[in-house]
Amino acid sequence: MNIDKMIKKRDIEALIGLLSKDADIYDNYNIDLHTKAVYALGILGDPLALDPLIKAYHEQHKYVRYAVIETLGQFHDPRALDILKEALCDPDDFNARLAAVRSISRLNDPHAIVPLIKAVYDDAVSVSREASKALDKLLEHPDAVQELITALIENRTTAYA
Repeated sequence: MNIDKMIKKRDIEALIGLLSKDADIYDNYNIDLHTKAVYALGILGDPLALDPLIKAYHEQHKYVRYAVIETLGQFHDPRALDILKEALCDPDDFNARLAAVRSISRLNDPHAIVPLIKAVYDDAVSVSREASKALDKLLEHPDAVQELITALIENRTTAYA
């Protein structure tokens, strides 16, 4: 199981297979293998890997979940953003929130403005700082202002409903 060879061959199916192999056994070997498979899938960036990565986010050990969160920043897909928003709300794991902010920043998706604004107020200083940087970068996106206006209008209308 040479992951470097799988990357060179772009063997997405083999990497996905590694990700699901013994997924319920949390020993150091499997956690390391699954983490490497996740990063390899991120390097390749094939859209076929997205569903297995999302499944791994929900079913795997926390270290594999971190790798998934970091990797999802490579996939410009609304489903990736949904998982990152979910990770951003994890009240018990500031490392997951921090990784989510960094991945959201790489996506450069204006739909992430509201979650990033919330993350600016995170109790963990590192999460707050990274969220501020990500917002700074995101506000340069041409659709960012419109997305922010839409979010404000939606918030205003639901507040009075």
